[in-house]
Amino acid sequence: MTRTGAGIVHVDLSTLPRDGATVASGHRAFVVVWWRDVPLGSFVLGPEEQPLTPAALLERAAVATAPAVGHWLVGGGFEASAADIPLAPRGVPAELPLGQPLAQLADATRSAPFAGSLGVIVCTRDRPDALARCLDAIAASQRPADVVLVVDNAPGSSATREIVAARGGVRYLLEPEPGLSRARNAGLRECRTDIVAFTDDDVLVHPAWTTCLAGALVERDIVAMTGLVLPASLDGEAEWMFETTFGGFSQGYRPFDAGRPFLEATRGIGVPVWRLGAGANMAFRREDLLEAGGFDERLGAGASGCSEDSEAWYRILARGRTIRYDPRAVVFHAHRGDLESLRRQMYLYMRGHVAALFVQFERHGHWGNLRRLALTLPRYYAGRLLRARGAHTAGTLGAEMRGAAAGIGYYLQHRGDPRSTRLMGSTTAS
Repeated sequence: MTRTGAGIVHVDLSTLPRDGATVASGHRAFVVVWWRDVPLGSFVLGPEEQPLTPAALLERAAVATAPAVGHWLVGGGFEASAADIPLAPRGVPAELPLGQPLAQLADATRSAPFAGSLGVIVCTRDRPDALARCLDAIAASQRPADVVLVVDNAPGSSATREIVAARGGVRYLLEPEPGLSRARNAGLRECRTDIVAFTDDDVLVHPAWTTCLAGALVERDIVAMTGLVLPASLDGEAEWMFETTFGGFSQGYRPFDAGRPFLEATRGIGVPVWRLGAGANMAFRREDLLEAGGFDERLGAGASGCSEDSEAWYRILARGRTIRYDPRAVVFHAHRGDLESLRRQMYLYMRGHVAALFVQFERHGHWGNLRRLALTLPRYYAGRLLRARGAHTAGTLGAEMRGAAAGIGYYLQHRGDPRSTRLMGSTTAS
């Protein structure tokens, strides 16, 4: 058992002695349970529940990991889907044996080898210290990437170029016009590998990340994938709120595929593409992403605020292709450290989400996008207002609602913008 971030305890069942370690942090803890490099589940532990004895720890771990262990070792009845990922499957036993069955996970969870080339693209803007840590983690990957490309987006100094120059095997690309989608499109044009993976400069990748994401794309009908995003730290109240109140970026510990059936089943109510993963941990078959049009440059950080990733997934689904969520591909994300930054983040997330709903309706004519905007979101926020407790929650709620309203104005201002899905813009490579 190791503690790798404030507020987080990582427990590896393959090395945990049954008569040894306890959890006794003295504070609330987010416990992530692993079998070697495979994440299996998590649970929150209050200070009043500590110290947690070894026997109690194993009992809590058994409940938390039952769906994932059942998926990997049993299959039937334990499968996840994009439509029910927050829910434990019906009929899952309260516990599973934590002895020999878990030892079989090494074979059951081994990623298939990928014979093609893999490129990792990191888009950054004036965060050289965070970028340095991100690149160090990528360099420690068990499967080295064939290309590591840093896209320096509208920098205010030469710091990023200097960070890249000090590292062998990392390429630098300047994208002078601001916008995350613009930077990602620039990287997509430049990085000519079979698979292109994207992560952010505030992320540390797990050593097995490249192996697992490439393995998820071995099957030819899988053209995009996402993976598990865990918090790097939960020290502050804002970090804790984002992970436990808002759900963070995690989509669970069981893999699932989303394809045409998922689109057709949910298009009438608004396809929940945001439940497929996060842009901090995603990869594509390059040619398929190019054919789909890359990223809409009206969306994302530096433009609408977010949802450039989910809108691209929407287009892939609409083309009849399949996206896989594979939690074995793990990254650790640095959440916002203070409440004001969290409020700003939630404002931008909702502005981008609402703008993306309009873009998706504009492009595909699926009325569920407008249903979500006109009915689902107002009902959701009305319920939140009634249940709101405390200034922190209410303040965040207000920011979300203002962001949703701002998303309408943003889209109307940028409707018909030629930046929609064209891979355009000048770049300078070195």
